[in-house]
Amino acid sequence: MTLSSGRGLLLGWVLLGVLLPLLWLRSQPPAIRGPGASPDRFSVQRAGELRARLMEGMGPHRVGQPALRVLRDRLLSECRQLGLPLEVQSTFVCSDYGTCATVENLLGRLPGRGPLAAGRHAVMLAVHYDSVGAGPGVSDDFNGTAVALEIARLLKSGPALRNDVILLITDGEEYGLLGAHAFAKHPWANEVAAVVNVEARGTSGPSYMFETGVDNAWLVDLYAAHVDRPATNSLAYAVYKRMPNDTDLTVFKAHGMNGVGLANIDGVVHYHTPYDDLLHSDLRTLQHHGDVALSLIRALADADLSVEHRGDAAFVDLMGLFVLHWPVGWTPVIALLGWLLVLVAAWRWSREEPLMLRQLAWASLGWWGQVLMCAGVGFAFFKLLEGTGAAPVPWIAHPGPAFAAFGLFLVAVFLLLGRLIVGRAHGTARWAAVWFWWGLLVVGLSFVFPDAIPAFVLPVPVVGLAAVLAPRGGSRAVVMGVGTLCASLLMLPLIFFLESTLGLPALPLVGLFAGMVLATLAPLVPARLPGGWRLLGVCTAGAVVLSLWAVFLSPYSDQAPQRLNIVYRFDQDRQTSHWALEVDLSRVPEPLAAFREGSREKTTPWAKAPSSLLLPADAVGLTAPELEATQVQTVEGGRVLQLKLRSTRGAPLVTVAFSPGSRITSVRVNGQPQPEQKERIRKLYSQWRLVSCVTDSPEGCAVEVTQEGSAPIEAFLSDESPGVPPGKFSRRAEWRDFVPSQNGDVTLTTRSLKL
Repeated sequence: MTLSSGRGLLLGWVLLGVLLPLLWLRSQPPAIRGPGASPDRFSVQRAGELRARLMEGMGPHRVGQPALRVLRDRLLSECRQLGLPLEVQSTFVCSDYGTCATVENLLGRLPGRGPLAAGRHAVMLAVHYDSVGAGPGVSDDFNGTAVALEIARLLKSGPALRNDVILLITDGEEYGLLGAHAFAKHPWANEVAAVVNVEARGTSGPSYMFETGVDNAWLVDLYAAHVDRPATNSLAYAVYKRMPNDTDLTVFKAHGMNGVGLANIDGVVHYHTPYDDLLHSDLRTLQHHGDVALSLIRALADADLSVEHRGDAAFVDLMGLFVLHWPVGWTPVIALLGWLLVLVAAWRWSREEPLMLRQLAWASLGWWGQVLMCAGVGFAFFKLLEGTGAAPVPWIAHPGPAFAAFGLFLVAVFLLLGRLIVGRAHGTARWAAVWFWWGLLVVGLSFVFPDAIPAFVLPVPVVGLAAVLAPRGGSRAVVMGVGTLCASLLMLPLIFFLESTLGLPALPLVGLFAGMVLATLAPLVPARLPGGWRLLGVCTAGAVVLSLWAVFLSPYSDQAPQRLNIVYRFDQDRQTSHWALEVDLSRVPEPLAAFREGSREKTTPWAKAPSSLLLPADAVGLTAPELEATQVQTVEGGRVLQLKLRSTRGAPLVTVAFSPGSRITSVRVNGQPQPEQKERIRKLYSQWRLVSCVTDSPEGCAVEVTQEGSAPIEAFLSDESPGVPPGKFSRRAEWRDFVPSQNGDVTLTTRSLKL
């Protein structure tokens, strides 16, 4: 097969056409095992039945709500039947989000056979059983709870493992990781060496290891050795740890534990909505969570936890078959070695087909043009979808035409550049340019982000080695095909991951990665490509038609509904009542058409832009919360105020926000210190300091604030209760393509005051 025949390019496209669906299938969770599976393996049948039984009749169950106490009692009863009595850790705790509540964590322990390490000698499986206010939280995170109970049953029925295994089912995760903060105060927290945390950000998808900790090489080794169907990439963790993200594992790591975080991230259109229910929860995801968590807990529980581990790893799974991993310090070495192999191969090939500087310049222009134009097409296409209203949110109901159009645009870019470059640079020059620039790029990145680029690094040494070892002659097309194969196997899964993680805003990155893969086909473009311009026109026309289709499709459907909360607001300062629409205001559905005449307004003093669509409402006799100073003490440099914060109408959540000018230096709630808020949280609230308290006591919460100086304290009070008063905007069952999200439909009252 020669470069000029065109068969190499045809086979390259066939290879891509085969790999794309194959890799997509491998990015899905594994099939459910039947009831005849080995009794020592995770049973999705048992876990699914347990989940359905415990969740029967359950709706939202937020921290402090009666529904959560019902679920707690069901869990306690279930574990007693398993022979694993649980301890209830009831603790009032505050988080650095400004939230405070009494949480009820559930803890169980399976003793190990020993010998136990001194100090930290236990491993922990952590999940949470509370939900947001809008949905029942089956996937987030009762899947994790069902996994934990089935694993506890399996471990209890088998031989004892070396180390103690702690089962932690936290409360208040959705309200600021409160349960994790509470566990950090428990005596067992000082005994935990490693944690497996099971989470969700959707209702489907594989169990993805997206988070580890410092000195994670031993955990990655263990994961690679014991997980049968791995799904992980250190790029995910490298990005995650550089972003303002938190999970329960974040809290555990801050208190000396290490561990791994597992989560599914597909089906995000149902996340934190009423659609996070049994009907929309993929049993394959439950199966995969159980398989991965059980493998990790067994491996950790039989490990020698007395060994001190050092070093981080770079890692990536290959088609869910195994994990490629190495010490992160090796990444620059691998990158440099690969680049040098490419240079040697290019020099070797140039002895048969000389590499002229002019040709290399044109070939380099082709590579950079391919990569940057594909990224630019991604940016422009997303802006088109966003600007026309076809993509007001990252995940839309009917993304197929949009993705098909985008794919055809990328092919059109490839054909255009191929026609422009092929006559100016021969195949060897194009191959040398592709892998020279790819290799040089990863060499530079390897010194800055050595943990983030395993999928980018590995194709270079593989291709370079193949080119150096290849016999002379027609084998060049095969070597070029090896480049396409390696790039596809490692880069295309990243495209699926980006779409799941970021949705349509990821199109520029998707274009960048896809452009790098397509560029590996550039050396195979023959000097004469029959019908090349015609094919370019067909691809462009097809992309335009599909784009028009995508633009005119509704971004929402019954199965991918708009997130729209209906809120009843009473402002005591103005003595006004309003109905409000909040969250996704990209459209007003027909049943709520009256809101099209409403006004967009800010509803809090820290809001940076109007976030609510308001309509006047009839008053229903509500009163706003109170903040009473019971004691004021003058101290050196300022004041200490004892305050009583309560809802006058018995709302379960009451909040006070202190203005930046109040110069509050510390806060205690019910005697518990509120951690200093992170700067990103303070920026979120424009430097206002929030104190939110969940309570069912008519006395509310006791708040102690220390103030620098003695200027009047400006405060903004609010309280929140689930549901809205009966009326024309009360939620109806037939409203299917818009649903509540996060806190859901609530009633809010507000007021301002000075102390």
